Amino acid sequence: MFRRTTERYYILNPKDIYYLTFTLEAYEGLASVTTIDKKAGIVKIQIAPGWEFEIDTVIENEPDLNIKEIKFIEGR
Repeated sequence: MFRRTTERYYILNPKDIYYLTFTLEAYEGLASVTTIDKKAGIVKIQIAPGWEFEIDTVIENEPDLNIKEIKFIEGR
């Protein structure tokens, strides 16, 4: 039985999307970042099964990122 990726949505300063993307994708295979709304700074992070804690740790330890998890429903 395969576990699905965890999808989380975040809002951050739009100018920081690039930094967040490259920071998380440097941990190859753990997560990918998709920009949902560039102007609003909304991104979706898809996290490989079992790596949620590590991704949370990376995000929390980036003091220059003002990032907040949000509830978001695509297509609305």
